[in-house]
Amino acid sequence: MAEASSARTHEARYAALQADQVLEKVRTAVASGALSGEDARTTLQNAEREATRAHARLADAEAAEEQALNAAMNAEAEAEVAEGMAFAAGDLVEQSIEDAQGLTEPTESIEQAASVQPLVNNAEAHAHDTLPEEVGVQEKQGEGGEMQDDTEDLPVVHGQEQV
Repeated sequence: MAEASSARTHEARYAALQADQVLEKVRTAVASGALSGEDARTTLQNAEREATRAHARLADAEAAEEQALNAAMNAEAEAEVAEGMAFAAGDLVEQSIEDAQGLTEPTESIEQAASVQPLVNNAEAHAHDTLPEEVGVQEKQGEGGEMQDDTEDLPVVHGQEQV
């Protein structure tokens, strides 16, 4: 499709070039006096009209060629993506078949996944979930969870009287 558009663009470009040459010859004939009067005006208008049409066809052909090239590039890119997805799917199927046949060892054995050490106390369970800024707060808590007083006794400040 892109090649056909390119051929149409080439033909339109050639037609526009010919129309421009004819227009230039008519202008030269009018300027030299070889064509004059009503014949000169009519011939010049026809040559200008034909050149305008030829350039419009050229613009349309160039736009169609660009669209065809973009469509071809997009199709190629989509084909590459589909090919990559097919390879990835094939690899997954191959890996699944190998796993099912026992040809490869899983990365983690079931025994390793099941071996979990029991927690000694509840504090150990929360030690892994504690943010650094919470550590100080937990250290200040007593055994029953009550907060220990770590504030200093501050003097009482009375408000100033207004004058």
